[in-house]
Parts: sequence; C-alpha cells; structure tokens
Amino acid sequence: MDWTLVIVGVGCFIAAFVNAAFATGGVYLVMATATAVFPASIAIPLVPAFRVGSLVGRVAFFFSDIHWRIGLQFAAGAIVCVSLGAMLFSRLPDSVLSIALALIILVLVWLPPSKYIRGNNLPFVPIGIAHAFIGTVLGIGGLLQAFIIRTNLSKAAITGT
Repeated sequence: MDWTLVIVGVGCFIAAFVNAAFATGGVYLVMATATAVFPASIAIPLVPAFRVGSLVGRVAFFFSDIHWRIGLQFAAGAIVCVSLGAMLFSRLPDSVLSIALALIILVLVWLPPSKYIRGNNLPFVPIGIAHAFIGTVLGIGGLLQAFIIRTNLSKAAITGT
C-alpha cells in the first residue's frame, strides 16, 4: 500500500479543521504534510490541489460573509505577480525552494504583529501582489492572513474572505 495518499489526506483533513476553527493556519499543515512525502518542487504546486476542497467548502459556507471589496483588491494585485512567480519557481533548484520555504514559514509564524496593520482600509492591492508572488514561488503566501486577521472583520468574514 502506498501511504503517500493516506498521509496527505489526513494532513488535509486536519488542516481543514484548523482553518475552520481558527480561520487560518491550515496551509502550514498541508505544506508540512506535502513536503514530508514529496520534494518541495513537487509539493508546492500540488498544495493548491490538496486544498481546493477545503477552500470551496469555505466559500460555500461563508459566502454571505465574504468581504468582496478586499477580495477584489487582493485579486487585482495577485494577477500581476502570478506569472512572475511561476517563472522564478520553475528556475529555482529544489534545495533553494526548501530553504526559502522553511524561512518564510518561520517568518510568518514568528513575526510579531505590526501596529501598521489595523482596520479595513489596508492597501490590499499591494498585499495581493506580494502574497501572490510569494505564494506562487513557495506555495504559502501568508500575507493575506497576516493582514486580514488584524482587520475589524468578524471571524466569519475573515474565514470567508
């Protein structure tokens, strides 16, 4: 029996539970699970496929709570950098991807909150640009969560958006 599917499936299930309970954080579990069974150059592009069920479910359950202005601003910024991120990702060796992935996770987990990040009037276009570039290259953007969790939105709006 190939345990790869079981390991990834259990990791995705736990990640979906964490996302539902805390509105963020599940992507780290999915990435940890994926990189435990695949090299980073394979795990990074597979993570969105592993998360699609959870994300579609989140949109379905929290559709009425989604803050569309933030989503549209973020998407406008994200469109800019996905192609650039994909070009860089395809040129980086697996060892560099692994080290960069480890560093971004450490930064996102341990970086203290900024006093700048308060309220709903944040510049989500540049956040979308940076998040999309980092997310395309490393599979974990993390910036949207760091900014949106510090807005005045309700937990349901944060989860949905």
